[in-house]
Amino acid sequence: ALGILLLFLAVIQGQNFWQVLHNLMFGLFGWCGYLMGPLSIYIAIMIATDKTVTSVKATLIESGALLLLLCGITQVLSGGMPAAASFWKNATILYDQGVSLSGGGLLSAPIGLTLLGLFGKTPATITIILLIFVFVMLLTGTTLLQFFHKAYQPVKKVGEVYTQKVAQRQPPKFNIDIPVDDPLVMGVLEGPE
Repeated sequence: ALGILLLFLAVIQGQNFWQVLHNLMFGLFGWCGYLMGPLSIYIAIMIATDKTVTSVKATLIESGALLLLLCGITQVLSGGMPAAASFWKNATILYDQGVSLSGGGLLSAPIGLTLLGLFGKTPATITIILLIFVFVMLLTGTTLLQFFHKAYQPVKKVGEVYTQKVAQRQPPKFNIDIPVDDPLVMGVLEGPE
C-alpha cells in the first residue's frame, strides 16, 4: 500500500497537504521521487516472498544507496555545485532544484556534491556511473560474467542476421564487365583513323 501511495504521490501533484508531500518527495530526491513507489513495491514483494531478514535489509540498503547515487549523478550532470555562501542556502537551492526537477534534490549532496567537489564533473560522473553499475548488479544478483553474457547476446544475434543477409544477397542483375577486344569498343578507345 505504501508503494502505491508513493507512486500516486509522485504522479499526482494534488493540492494542500498532498502537494506539500509531493514537493517534499521531489525536493529530497529530484526526479528519483518517481522511483520511490516502484522501489517500495519491489521491497514489499521481497518481504512477501519470505526472503530472510538479512536479504531484505541488504536490499533496502542497496536500494537506498542506488537512489542516492541516481540523485547524485543528476546533480552532477544537470544542477552542478550551488554557489551560495552558507550551508542552509545551498540546501535550499538543492531542494528547489529537486522540486523543479532541474537537479538531484537535497539528498544529492552526500554523494553528488561530495564527488563533484573532490574530483570535478567528469571524474565524478565516471565514479558515480561505476558505482551505479555495481549497485544494480548487487540489487539484481547479477555477476560480471552473467552481465557480459547477456550483453553479448544482442551482438551475437546481429552477427547471425548479418551472416544470413550476406548469404541471401543476390548478385547484380547486370554485368558491368564488357569485352575490351570488341571491335566497337576498340574503335572508341583507339580513336578515328
